[in-house]
Amino acid sequence: MSNLAKKSKDYIKINKNVKETLKQINLIHENDDGFISIAVKNIKTGSWNQWHYNKDELTEETLSYFIKTGEKNDIYISHNSFYIPIRKVENIRHLNSLFIDIDNHEKIINDDDIRELLDCLENDYFDIKFPRPSILYRTGRGIQFELKLEHLPKQALPLWQLVENKLIEVLKEINVGGFKVDINCCDAARVGRLVETTNTKSKTICEIIEINEITYRLDKLIEDYFQELKIVKNKSKKNKTLEEKKIVNLFNIHNLHYSRLLDIIRIRDIRNGECEGHREFMCFLYRYFILFYLQRIKKKL
Repeated sequence: MSNLAKKSKDYIKINKNVKETLKQINLIHENDDGFISIAVKNIKTGSWNQWHYNKDELTEETLSYFIKTGEKNDIYISHNSFYIPIRKVENIRHLNSLFIDIDNHEKIINDDDIRELLDCLENDYFDIKFPRPSILYRTGRGIQFELKLEHLPKQALPLWQLVENKLIEVLKEINVGGFKVDINCCDAARVGRLVETTNTKSKTICEIIEINEITYRLDKLIEDYFQELKIVKNKSKKNKTLEEKKIVNLFNIHNLHYSRLLDIIRIRDIRNGECEGHREFMCFLYRYFILFYLQRIKKKL
């Protein structure tokens, strides 16, 4: 826990808009008993500092401090939580949401640009190709939205990743006002902007546009929108179709990459970090499998 959480009430002035920030946290991290990461990017040095909190430690006083700090720095919060205070994929405790970031880095964004983007999403995507977001933010250079999930354990991470990648794939085709989906914003340890803090590049406040408070089951979401990702559970079926075989194979391969990633972590733990003579190769394998897991290596490689 950061010492920021221990500051006296006299030291921290409660921000009048902190209740908007609490809406973000209470919706996405509802009943979350893991560590939630808050990251501060120093715009002068480019350095990152991170703190980790339990949900009940994210009080109005603590959040007001970060909102104040966020007037001159970029402040982010993790979408998911971790079972130890280290923000890494292998430490995921709860998968709280799926998320998408859509930005335009080519020009200054105004209200009309955002309205045009939202109209496109409303008319062509939401409830048609894509589930309606549980919460939607204006981030400064575009929008970000999250689909709140019934809490999932880390064992569901490979399937979560397949769905996250599919959401990005669907929105890659969007072509309005120069906006593009951020294809790199796809791993479960990712952070998003904290509501009521400043985007230092656009000089605008991250704010909530809409809250729907919809909670999705991952399996129901797949059934309703992404049938091609549906896992065939009937192992006794002898004559599976080609499509069924492709689905099962896809999930198994994705799960394999994640399992290999965890194997490397276990080896390190068994050796208490003493990996002299093997550390470089272990780091190479870790990076290799996480790239495959995130599907950032093309098959031809």
